[in-house]
Amino acid sequence: MSNSAAIDLQIQLFGDFRVVNKERAIPPRAWRLRRARQLVKLLALAPQHQLAPDVIVETLWAAASPDATRHSLHQVVYTARRALGTVNALEERSIVWGNELVALCPDGGLWTDVGAFETATQHARRAQTIESYQAALALYTGELLPEDRYAEWTLARREELRQLHLSLRVELAARYERERAFADARQLLERVVAEDPLREEAHRALMRLYAREGKRPRALKQYHALREHLARELEVEPDAATQQLYETLHTASEDAPCISNLALALSSFVGRVQDVAAVETLLRRARLLTLCGPGGAGKTRLALECARRMTDAENVFWIELAPLGAPALLPNVLAAALNIQEQGADNLAQRIARVLRAQPCLLVLDNCEHLLDAVAPFAKTLLQQCPDLKILATSREPLRVLGEQVWQLAPLAYPREISNDALATLAQFEAVQLFIERAHAVMPSFAFTAENATAVVNICRRLEGLPLALELAAARVNALSAQQIESGLDDALQLLALGERAQLPRNQTMRAAIEWSYALLTAAEKNLWAQLAVFVGGFSLDAAQA
Repeated sequence: MSNSAAIDLQIQLFGDFRVVNKERAIPPRAWRLRRARQLVKLLALAPQHQLAPDVIVETLWAAASPDATRHSLHQVVYTARRALGTVNALEERSIVWGNELVALCPDGGLWTDVGAFETATQHARRAQTIESYQAALALYTGELLPEDRYAEWTLARREELRQLHLSLRVELAARYERERAFADARQLLERVVAEDPLREEAHRALMRLYAREGKRPRALKQYHALREHLARELEVEPDAATQQLYETLHTASEDAPCISNLALALSSFVGRVQDVAAVETLLRRARLLTLCGPGGAGKTRLALECARRMTDAENVFWIELAPLGAPALLPNVLAAALNIQEQGADNLAQRIARVLRAQPCLLVLDNCEHLLDAVAPFAKTLLQQCPDLKILATSREPLRVLGEQVWQLAPLAYPREISNDALATLAQFEAVQLFIERAHAVMPSFAFTAENATAVVNICRRLEGLPLALELAAARVNALSAQQIESGLDDALQLLALGERAQLPRNQTMRAAIEWSYALLTAAEKNLWAQLAVFVGGFSLDAAQA
């Protein structure tokens, strides 16, 4: 290993100029000559940290002839070496003059904050994570070499790095917006436009964020501020994308305001921790997510919980489709949820799209299965016309739209067999938790005890963790014991027939849930089920085909 391997120079060029050799800062008095200090700065900024002697002479001795300054350059190089080597006496390899080039640490061991910033920027743009952008921005600790603010050789590089820093902040704001950290995005962009009033993409992003927060007047004011800056400084108009956004916001402001219509849940949300996390993750990258599962699986309740968690960040609109029997009325139902008034011959679908384009929104389309032929193309059209729109649908089968992400909802976890596990262990199963919660709601004195644990676990097992069935069973504890409910499951459809009066008919009983599913079948599928009715207790594929 050569002696040069021991050189470990760290050079700070952002903010105050500082050189550290092996963790010890080189004091200002060590430089002796101002040009020795300038030479190190110049080489630290140069590509590959090397320059031709004539370039250095022209930069540092602009008024003198090259011949007259050759000797001076040798003296400056010598002085700079001595300054860089004051700690470890390896100055001979810190600056090397050979092959018509003067190089700073040609054998390695050099770190500069400018180089690290540019490398971290490349990494952030590849990784596209908030953390990588934050790490890159942390390296920019101030403008480049403020002590040389008027030196001609710093001007272009300083502006280049400043613009790169501003661009990174705009890109980070976009990442914040995608992760629904809207306040962070807005605050970052407000600082960017304050520093650079001509940065149009930052103004445009701010307009979108203000609109998202329901501050359309402020969004429109932001456009006028940008237009004024561009006219005064550059004598140009905002570009087409900015003008289009302004027109969208201006037109949308004439329609009814978009205010989330999400109703509060009337019961506690139990379990589904992994499902909630998965849905939130999928909604960050998918624009259409469909929760699929059989009737009574809890699709609606999961969608409501996920939507509720997003109301602080964006506008959420709940569209209940179960009572809708006429597919042609789908736009009318959506318009009502968005508080859009019908106006004569106006194209209602176009007005819906215009409102949804004004700010990022989440539409929750609940119970789509009986309207798939209408919902699928309508959802596709809205997604194509509204780039900041996301749709969360619940259905017993996928919408089958290009780009759709499907999350299949499984039953709640329940004990697969009776065991001597402690009550606390059994109560950790989501199905058991739900039964206990709902039983306690109708009879506050209900408790999960050693006496009823076996019956409760058997109820959860026999109902296979189906939330609707569990809730209906738990609703009977004010009249029946857990053991009686378990015994009554032999006639489950009759037992699970009592529901809350305000519920939709399809959710009042298990029989209604099954009838709802049966009504969705084609004639051929209904005929098949009629033939399969000869089997008692289930059947195999081979038996059915026979």
